[in-house]
Amino acid sequence: MNSFKNNGYESLKIRTKKVSEIEFCVLFFIEGFIDQQNISDFQEEIDKALASGYINFIFDFEELTYIASATLGVFSDLQESIGRYGGALVFYGLQGKPLDVFTVLGFYDYYPITDDIDQAIEYLLFRDEEEDEEEEKVKVFPKTVECPICSARLRATKPGIFTCASCKIVLNINNSGNVTLG
Repeated sequence: MNSFKNNGYESLKIRTKKVSEIEFCVLFFIEGFIDQQNISDFQEEIDKALASGYINFIFDFEELTYIASATLGVFSDLQESIGRYGGALVFYGLQGKPLDVFTVLGFYDYYPITDDIDQAIEYLLFRDEEEDEEEEKVKVFPKTVECPICSARLRATKPGIFTCASCKIVLNINNSGNVTLG
């Protein structure tokens, strides 16, 4: 797969290229804007890549001028689909209004966003090594902890802030599974 045909909308141009350094990886070059009028065409191009067996996606947003917030749902669905097969997605070149949308909606915190294609490829190449190192670490969660106020037992599946069901006190459980008042 070298490229998909232009979707016919002058507002959005999508080109794709296979990334030879990474197995099952495709690079999407996005030019223009993604809005309610062309989001289905954007989704269709992603579906074509999925049907072709790609599970790693890099999105070049250097020429993206606008992105509707609904488009972020497309990325969430994509991440869920490819995550089952060990795939990942990376964005680069975010700037201006698209960067604002990612930041305001909190996606900047959940997806890898790099400055350029080289960093995006590097992220995908080395994330497997990082995942292997994580698997070698001792698993702390899920963990049953005791509320320091009322001694109720709580089940935590991950670190974070929780409320005791018995006494309603806020608890913070860190990455090591230690409990502090929140």
